[in-house]
Amino acid sequence: MIERFKGAARSAISVSALAGAMTAALLLGGCGKTSDGQGGQSSANGVAASAQPSADMVKLNAYTEAHNDLLGVAGVGLGGLADTAQRYDQADVAHASVQRLVTMYISSGDIEPALEKLKQARALPGGSPGANKAADTLIADLDALMNRLRPLVIYYTSKAYIEDGLARGKAEDALLKAQFQTALTGLQGFSDALDVERDKSDAAALADLKSRGDMLGYDAKLALQQGESLVKLFKRPEDLNNPAVFAKGDALVAELEKTLADLRQRYAAAKAKAKTPVEAPHPAYEGLADPLTRLIGDYRELKQSHQPRDFEAMTNDYNSAVNMMNLSQP
Repeated sequence: MIERFKGAARSAISVSALAGAMTAALLLGGCGKTSDGQGGQSSANGVAASAQPSADMVKLNAYTEAHNDLLGVAGVGLGGLADTAQRYDQADVAHASVQRLVTMYISSGDIEPALEKLKQARALPGGSPGANKAADTLIADLDALMNRLRPLVIYYTSKAYIEDGLARGKAEDALLKAQFQTALTGLQGFSDALDVERDKSDAAALADLKSRGDMLGYDAKLALQQGESLVKLFKRPEDLNNPAVFAKGDALVAELEKTLADLRQRYAAAKAKAKTPVEAPHPAYEGLADPLTRLIGDYRELKQSHQPRDFEAMTNDYNSAVNMMNLSQP
């Protein structure tokens, strides 16, 4: 699962342990403008071209924002869908008593506003059939979840469970957990559908950046793509101990290090060439290299430790890179 960034940027990742599984949630990047509206930047200083993006691109960006809000991995607000589900699970309602029920774990997080944003995005014109279908499925799943969760949050917040001895909470516990899981599956499907569309946009954006000679923007976008590919190698817990996965990772690291070297060199050259602040490249392009370099370091730690904590550090590094790239997208 990937979180998207603005301007056809890349994804960030968070890790949640749900039902004993390792889940990677990658932040998705949106899609910026180019001279042909296909995404990317018009120049190294981060100023977008004047052409307006297509309806499909506008909708993809709107989907991206809703998707990222549902992931909730940016450290803002009460939490995304996975965090909210995990916190509810920690309340352990099935084995709780009125005296020891920890209601602080039970909330609707940030699901409600994210769902509303998703519905608004779905209502926009355009969009691919695959993304629209995945959005419809996710909206239905989230509506069903919230129809049960909203009144239950009131039930717990008002401590009505004291009156019925937690009978309602226990009766609905398994049903709510099942709906959380269904919604999480729907979110994964939505993320996968956006991946397909984002990959198409990114390929066109890279080609456009290269054709216009914007090699600084090209290197930045390529570095983020390579970083995402590195994190996405680890799909299952057993991948953390798989030599074949790490062999692919080593090859990606070599490519990423080369791209980052080119990025730093081109940024320095563009900065030295600029005669005014307006002509200077956006500092986010330089800043992008730092979290991606940390990503490489945490990958090497993971090779030694094979521990989920180092994979989670990689996802945090990548999320930071996505946020940095977003700063360069107007």
